[in-house]
Amino acid sequence: MKKAEIIHLAIPGAKVPSANTLLRMHWAARGRLQKEIDVAVFAAIATVPWTETQEIPRARAEAHFTAIIKRREDRTDQDNLNAGLKFYIDALKHNGLIVDDGPDWFKFTADQTTCNHHASKKTGLDIAIKYERERAR
Repeated sequence: MKKAEIIHLAIPGAKVPSANTLLRMHWAARGRLQKEIDVAVFAAIATVPWTETQEIPRARAEAHFTAIIKRREDRTDQDNLNAGLKFYIDALKHNGLIVDDGPDWFKFTADQTTCNHHASKKTGLDIAIKYERERAR
């Protein structure tokens, strides 16, 4: 069977919470946020054009996250960005796109970019997941 090598997901309007925001959030609000992110990732998966013979491999994966924000002032430092992506990484696991989020199975990079203030509807999160061909041990 032909296996997916790279999957691109776009989640329009997605906001990546900073680590500081997550630490100050009530546990119930954090749980609701996780569910919202799970649903958003599931909806993004539904827009991917799959073929009948395509499947998601049980293999090591690398992902690159690009947060698209409105203003430069909205940028967060790299540690806060990485911590805020934890819910999105968990959603990839919950939806079966990655086997595990441990270091043996998954690695990720992240960056931020700004969009034109007239293109505020283009804010969100882009995710590119690349799978290795060989299976993990």
